[in-house]
Amino acid sequence: NVLCIMSNKSHFNPAVRPLGLWIGLLMGLFFLAACADAAPTGSPTIALPTGAAPAPAATTAETAETAAPPAPSPTPTPALAALVNQQPITLEEYERELVRYEQTQAELNVPLEENYQNRVLLALVEQVIIQQAAAANQIIITPEMVQARITQLIQEAGGQENFQAWLQISHLSFEEFFERLADEMLTEQVVSLVTAGVPHAVEQVRARHIEVADPVLAQSLLEQLRAGADFATMVQAHSTNPSTAPIGGDLGFFAEGSLFVPEIEAAAFGLQPGEISEVIPVVSNGATVYHIVQVLERDPARPLDGNQRAQLLQETFELWLTNQLSSAEIVRFVE
Repeated sequence: NVLCIMSNKSHFNPAVRPLGLWIGLLMGLFFLAACADAAPTGSPTIALPTGAAPAPAATTAETAETAAPPAPSPTPTPALAALVNQQPITLEEYERELVRYEQTQAELNVPLEENYQNRVLLALVEQVIIQQAAAANQIIITPEMVQARITQLIQEAGGQENFQAWLQISHLSFEEFFERLADEMLTEQVVSLVTAGVPHAVEQVRARHIEVADPVLAQSLLEQLRAGADFATMVQAHSTNPSTAPIGGDLGFFAEGSLFVPEIEAAAFGLQPGEISEVIPVVSNGATVYHIVQVLERDPARPLDGNQRAQLLQETFELWLTNQLSSAEIVRFVE
């Protein structure tokens, strides 16, 4: 259905990073820019509580004929939730997104996590960071491009009726969805730019391991292996890992950064084919287990499978986004 189609358009899983929550940014910025243009020279970036100051009284030398008419009151600056490199996020759009997030979680019967307000604000901040990167690289999404994508989504969803039903479920007007989709399309282009250098093939090793809970047994097994004992036989006789023990401890090929146990990965990339590691202690769930690793093959440029490359793309983009956030000037006005 259209809900699945829309959710799959997000560039990364929102459980990994809270992206895909942004709405109303372009309209909010348009009105803020208009207010900034109307503000008098030297006015502060963030307005004090509204209420025009009285115009200065005319001096005794001025006459009714020469006195200038009172200056119009400056347009009040909207209340802000944050500034990101001097680009505003209005309090109105932040609160609107909070309400939508709360409604969605309630309809899914999912309890609100602690400090979910930070999650919502972070998503808005991230989108501004992405918008700024797009502008710096002259990436533009036109209304015609957004409309073409919407037409495609409606067709894939089975028609206009399904699309309207999804908008209602998502508490989005067509205009809000249009803006959100434009942001998503902009994000897709920035992701492509940031991850353009991610390779399709990298060095990988194929290794196998023995896992035991007893350090004395692990040392004994290591001595036997180095004396010529068959590794696969020793794995099947002694390894406590239920996933790899039946297949001789084979971990298959893996690239750097892809194993859940970094100690095993580091040991494997430090070995040549046929070599065996020392006993490697690893703390898992509060208990220490002991591994012995043997490298079977090394491939300097093995193609990444779909999952491996998707993980590498995600890690690359998340690292870029984290660096952008750490170097950005972010001022928050909400708790």
